[in-house]
Amino acid sequence: MENYIEKILCIEVLEKISRLKRYLQSYYSSSKTEGKEVVGLFMSALEATQKNLETVIVYLKKTQSLNYPEKASVLRRISNAFLTIVNLHDQLQLVYGSWVRPETHTFISEVLDFFPPERTPKKVNIVLTNEYNFLEGNLTWLFADILTNNNISIQLKEENPTVFLPKIDYDNPLNWAILAHECGHTDTKGIENLLNNPQIILNGISEQNKIILQSWVEEIYCDLIASRVLGPAYLASFCTYALLVSGIDGNEKNYKSHPANIVRISIIQEYLENMNIKVPLSEELLGCSDIGSYYYNMLEKYNEISRKFLNSYSTHNTLPFDLTELVDTISEQVDDIVKLKISLTKDDFLRIKKLKERLSNGITIASYQELDKLEKAKNIYPEKNVTLNDLNKAKDALQETRTKLWEIINAGWLNKIECLFPKAFKLFFSGEDDSNLNKKIESYGVELENYDNVLLKSIESSEIFKIMEESEHGTI
Repeated sequence: MENYIEKILCIEVLEKISRLKRYLQSYYSSSKTEGKEVVGLFMSALEATQKNLETVIVYLKKTQSLNYPEKASVLRRISNAFLTIVNLHDQLQLVYGSWVRPETHTFISEVLDFFPPERTPKKVNIVLTNEYNFLEGNLTWLFADILTNNNISIQLKEENPTVFLPKIDYDNPLNWAILAHECGHTDTKGIENLLNNPQIILNGISEQNKIILQSWVEEIYCDLIASRVLGPAYLASFCTYALLVSGIDGNEKNYKSHPANIVRISIIQEYLENMNIKVPLSEELLGCSDIGSYYYNMLEKYNEISRKFLNSYSTHNTLPFDLTELVDTISEQVDDIVKLKISLTKDDFLRIKKLKERLSNGITIASYQELDKLEKAKNIYPEKNVTLNDLNKAKDALQETRTKLWEIINAGWLNKIECLFPKAFKLFFSGEDDSNLNKKIESYGVELENYDNVLLKSIESSEIFKIMEESEHGTI
């Protein structure tokens, strides 16, 4: 397909417009009556943004093949549209908002189940934020700083690790995958052990550069935790975020707080490849046969445009330490560095395709029927002298097993790529009708909302299955 990446990014920005509208419309379902004029202003601003994006959509429909300068121009327009949405999101304190969904707490709880008990925080708070960013912080430190800065003495003993979720994604489970990275920052003991590793934090560098190195290592550590918890779904979510937020020339820039996105995503992809953890696509896209490679390749193609026409380049060769050596060391020691209670393997992802098929039909995937077990159970009954053990096996085969969090999120991403994206391509980029983009966005928004609800119900019902299992085995 011509201009595939440009069209995908258009669809992602249109999704953000739809989601922000949905969030704002939730205001109208509240009991509040004041301030709705402010919501009207937001809506007008979003209408203007999508109208600006409409010219890009029409251009992509009518232009079969773009050269590199044209690609750069289109990507810049898309990036500007997304930046506008981010700036509007920053002003959401002006309107009444929703509370954190209970499914988000379930999601975080499932992520923390991977952590060893001695490294698991008692509680991780979740706060919806106006800033379009996924962050982690400690509210105890924040409140202590506020009081100390005003010469008020206080001793707050309990720590309150907190993850921050952008309001626009409050009901978008696929993007919650990034919160798994933020949960990694709560693993203070694991991070402390890593930063005391002389093979990772090298001697002989200045204190200033040591601080940068420590920040980078912590970010990579949290990326690997998220990858070990969610597999390719984390890479998909992070890549989508990076493609939209960083802009056309931002994915190869290093920062004091974290290495370039392309460096981090390369490490994630290498880890998934080494572990052979893949979620296969039904057919090749961008020359790739699995989700991880698909998104990694998309980011690389995006960066290729950046390098060629915007003179953007990675700055790792000017760093005071050898980034390649650091990455190699972490990759070689990943099993020792990132020790979790649960370790996923390729076998834990075998059901994803079947779960995706159910999602594509609007069916929740909180549980799954093991058909091979069912077939074996059928073969028991023609036999003579059926034992109690045989009957128990048959009973077990008839019961659906609980679907795990990583299965739901990976199946969700696979279905988005193979079902939602084609629908969006057809809606926005096919046919001669270039009118009424608003109605098309509204139609796609309904599709997204229905899909979100199926995923949310799957997470909620999976938690109910978990409680029932724990009750049956006497673990609660």
